[in-house]
Amino acid sequence: MLSFRTATLVAVVCAFATSARAQPFAPTIIPEKSVIAVSQTPEKIVVGRPKVEEQTVVNFALGATLNGGNTRSFAGNVGGRLFRIHDNHQFTVEALGTLGGARGERLRDVEWTSQTALGRARYDLFVSQNDALFVALAPRHDRFAGIRLRLQSQAGYLRNLYRPTETHRIWTELGYDFTYDNFMTVEKAMTTPVTGLTPEQIRRIEEIVGQPLGDAPTVASTTTQRMLEPNAFVHSARIFLGYTNRLFASANLSAGAETLLDFKDAKNVRVNGLIEFTSSITHSFKLGLQSRLLFDNVPVPGKNKLDTIFAMQLVYTFDTAAGALNAPCPICDCTTQVQAAKAACRGEPLRQINP
Repeated sequence: MLSFRTATLVAVVCAFATSARAQPFAPTIIPEKSVIAVSQTPEKIVVGRPKVEEQTVVNFALGATLNGGNTRSFAGNVGGRLFRIHDNHQFTVEALGTLGGARGERLRDVEWTSQTALGRARYDLFVSQNDALFVALAPRHDRFAGIRLRLQSQAGYLRNLYRPTETHRIWTELGYDFTYDNFMTVEKAMTTPVTGLTPEQIRRIEEIVGQPLGDAPTVASTTTQRMLEPNAFVHSARIFLGYTNRLFASANLSAGAETLLDFKDAKNVRVNGLIEFTSSITHSFKLGLQSRLLFDNVPVPGKNKLDTIFAMQLVYTFDTAAGALNAPCPICDCTTQVQAAKAACRGEPLRQINP
């Protein structure tokens, strides 16, 4: 038989266990003025880039080629991009310029082969995670395409079609495009036969051109003609499809194409496309490749329908969010909470614990 002391101890333990099962003990403490509940909750691990409410990204890009010796040519391109996010507002400004030429015997004797400039300024207002309204302004100058100024004014609606993460996205845009065109004067070279010249006049012409004219001499002349109206206004529907993908930590791919459909002239279809790839060299410097396609089904008379631009650039990037994303997690000091939990488990009176 159990002694009286042993029986009493068993009765007390049983009573305490029964009481603990009936009324779970969940102690709380009051550090300073906030209440902290000591309980065990499952932790939710967030995968992917956190939401950035304030971000500014500035890119500056530069590329060039230079040939000497038998081939005396040069080409260069310069560009940049400003990207700003504030809450649900997004603002983007970007530009690209190219210049190329071939040099003759003298330094001043340059035959230009490329003179282009492209730009875009755009504002997006996101009304939800996947929907936005936007307005944009896009100027273009291309000497050899016969375009002194092409100014596109756009407005429309953006919708994200596929966005499983912040680094993978497919979206489309529908809207309206108003284009103002200011065309250059078209120069046309014509060769006309020379008749009724005296031998002395033919000899002088041969001295100027540096070669004999032959039995049927001809002279090449350049005439300046205005082959279409100097200014044009085009109203179009705009359809755009875009794709971006962060292939891995140091490489990004983006592509997009817009189609402009003239409301009045069904043949006047324009397509502008861009494929861009960037790969990180260091934290701030990247190697960038750009390929642009500019198609105009009704070009300036005498010009080709398709223009392409390929640019290889060294890109410097400044990103205000990069430091926050790459910074190590701060050390968490939970001493106060641990001490309070231990005190509560020991049944000590609740009291304020100053950190």
